[in-house]
Amino acid sequence: MIGLLCIFIFLISTVLFASLYMKLLRGNNSKIPPWPKSSPSVLGEYSTAAVAADNEICSDIGRDILLHGGNAVDAAIATLFCIGVMDTQSAGLGGGHFMTIFNATTKTCHVVDAREIAPLAAFKDMYKDKWNNSKYGWEAIGVPGELHGLWTEYKNFGGKIEWKKIVQPTIDILAEGPPTSHHLAGSLKHFEKQILAEPTMRKYYINPKTKQVYKVGEQIRTRDNFKRTLQRLADAEDPVELFYRGEMMKEMVKEFQEHGIKFCSFF
Repeated sequence: MIGLLCIFIFLISTVLFASLYMKLLRGNNSKIPPWPKSSPSVLGEYSTAAVAADNEICSDIGRDILLHGGNAVDAAIATLFCIGVMDTQSAGLGGGHFMTIFNATTKTCHVVDAREIAPLAAFKDMYKDKWNNSKYGWEAIGVPGELHGLWTEYKNFGGKIEWKKIVQPTIDILAEGPPTSHHLAGSLKHFEKQILAEPTMRKYYINPKTKQVYKVGEQIRTRDNFKRTLQRLADAEDPVELFYRGEMMKEMVKEFQEHGIKFCSFF
């Protein structure tokens, strides 16, 4: 009799938990399908897909792009936009990159060289007797290749998902205020003296509450200008035209000229 009672209680409990679980699933309004479990491969070989970036938030963005129908290049571009915010000290619109793309179907490999280059008006002795100007300040600039490379990769190897949807997750992060990553916090502390000395840097990387550079985990809510920049690029029919030859170019040239830089024709 006791055995039958235990079996009955077990069955009732099982049905109850099953019904609660199904209700929970039905209550999940996420449009993102479940992510498949990763392969147990020690070598990191995955049967479906994998996204690995410097920052977990950015890896998740790349994963979501895949789940919404984007291909590997679309996911990589979305991840790079995010890394440009989370690890600004080593990535972003002001720099450049290389991207190697291997097509497993055709067995072909493509390399996109999107590294930054010297301004056309640069000359051999421009930093003579002022070497620090090559590292800090308004003269320490190359023509950024990042956006040109991302757009080239998207048009030639991606494009399975709308461009705006690739950029939007990073815009959303900026709107909320990204947490300061360990890598970024370390760089901010290392260059704190230079940041405090440059008004345009101080405006964005000094916490208005503490009057110090942002520390690990503190939300950066001071990058509204960059958020608007990404929004304009996301909405643009041709972001390369806008950035390198259009209104953004004119705005950048004007800002450089206001800070005493004469060789602004490189844009």
